[in-house]
This record gives sequence, structure tokens and C-alpha cells, in this order.
Amino acid sequence: GSITVNGLQALSSKSIFGGGTAGGIILHDTAGWTPKLSNDAYERTLHDVWAFGEDNVWMVGEDGALIHLEATKWNTAEIAGPFFKNHSFFGLWGREDSGNLEAWAVGEKGAVLYYDGETWADRTSSAGVDFNDIDGSDWENVVAVGGDGSLLRFDGTDWYGLSRLSESALQGIAEVDGTFVAVGEDGAVITVNGDLPTLQETGFETDLYGVCSGNGLIAVGGQGKMFSSDSGADWEPLSSGVFDTLRDCAFDDDGVLWAVGDLGKIVRLDGSEAEVIPVATIANLRRITVAPDGTLYAVGDNGLLLAHTADGWTKLYEEP
Repeated sequence: GSITVNGLQALSSKSIFGGGTAGGIILHDTAGWTPKLSNDAYERTLHDVWAFGEDNVWMVGEDGALIHLEATKWNTAEIAGPFFKNHSFFGLWGREDSGNLEAWAVGEKGAVLYYDGETWADRTSSAGVDFNDIDGSDWENVVAVGGDGSLLRFDGTDWYGLSRLSESALQGIAEVDGTFVAVGEDGAVITVNGDLPTLQETGFETDLYGVCSGNGLIAVGGQGKMFSSDSGADWEPLSSGVFDTLRDCAFDDDGVLWAVGDLGKIVRLDGSEAEVIPVATIANLRRITVAPDGTLYAVGDNGLLLAHTADGWTKLYEEP
């Protein structure tokens, strides 16, 4: 259907899970893309997904929405709470260690949930702003970013706030070699090493919406702006060849950068040469990711799903 897809995760090229508006769920398997029923009577919007395995997938979303794939059925699950049962959640990150499953969800007004493999329950964050994204290098080093420049770090035992160095909302975070790089509105760039955040004096005047790591670091934002860095400290502008807002980026297996943005813009950057790739859509593209088999997937408005293989970009689905 014509849902907006907010979260997507791939276990392999034939095992991809996504969730979006009106409780919509999409699943890609050997037969292609198919819709699924969440069994949520309230049809709450889903914002993010984390798959531990093909038969153990979680999705979080609006007003405490918590959806779980058990065997072949998608069922609603209860948040133990007590305080964050009805909060909206925007970010999800998890890990499996020696068969033990753990995960974190972050969201509205500083809400944090911990999953111990059986139950989702509150954890105190002492923050009152929305958290938009979360990433981790390991269980002892997880960082969440949000409004008013807020940074939360988990050290394996506790969540605690780090020094707030900017009042700009932070929109995205990426980890490279144990260092986190957060980007946000008004060109904010903050690096985090352990408990020490550092506000980078970039001079950027445009909002930044996405950051990715691979062959270095790339940040993308408004007016087609694109910047590169080795560590998050020193940034150099790059020419993207477009003036539309870029919202996300990813490196493919060959170290080539791909960025996506408004009006169907896709930019390929190999070294210093930027190439605008034509795609038969004018829908805004929101996210891009690389599956383990090297396939690139991009998602956007109107339920748009694009895949890139050796044959180029292919539209898998769009509902105008």
C-alpha cells in the first residue's frame, strides 16, 4: 500500500523487514515484497526495526507501539513500563552475545526502554527531549542523540547525559573506530569519545540530516551540501552536483559513496567525482542502506522502494 516506510533492516538480500505508517509492515523474501498484518488494532505508525533473526523481529513506534514477529505471526507486545508505556519511540539498536539478546529503544521526551531477551521495561534517562537516533560500537559504548543537542551514553551499566555543546537538534549518528559523530540542524557536528563530546568548529550554515562511515566520514544536508572528514574533526566540502536536500548516505562494498535526497536525487561519489544518477521518480528519498550481499536499498515517500545491483537502480515498489 501507500505507507511511508520509516525503518528498514536486512539480514540478507532475501530477508528484509520494514515498518511505517498506519502499522504497515513489509517483508522481502524469495518471493519478493509482500505486506503483513501487525495485528495492532490502533494501526500506530512504526518508526524503527531490529531483527535478531528471521523469526525474531521487533518494531517500535507511535504511542508505545511494540510489534514482534513470533514464528510467522506479527503480534502486539506489552511494554512493562511503568512510565514510558505510551511514549513514541524513534530509534532501536540491539545485539546478540553468546545467545543472549539485548536491545535499547529511545524516543519521545527522553524515553528509554531496555530489552533483556524477554521483557521491555523503562530505564531512567533524566532527559526531557525527543531522541531521534541511536548507534553503538559494542554494549559498553552506545550513544543516542536528540533535540536541543542532547547526547546520552550507555557504558554497559548506566545511561547518563553528556555535556550539551549545542542547542541544535541532532538528527543522525554514525560510529567509526570507536568514535561517534553526530550531525544536526544549523550545521552542528559533535564527536564523542568515551564521555567527552567535542563541538567541531565547521562553519557549516546548512542543516545536516545524515552521516555515514566507511571510506572516511560523509555528512549530507540541505541545498545538496556534502562534506568529508577522516575523523569528524576536520571537514572539507564536496561537490554533489545537486541543490536539493540530501537526507542520508551509505558506502557500498567498493568504498563508493551513495547519497539520496529530495525529488528522487541519487548521487554517486567515487573519489572526488560526483555523478547524479537518473531514477524514474520524483519522490523524496529518505534512507539508504547496504545489505550484506552488497545490494543497495533506498526508501522514500509513497512507499517507494529502490534496489541497486550490477544492473543499476530498479524500482521495486511505489504507490502514487
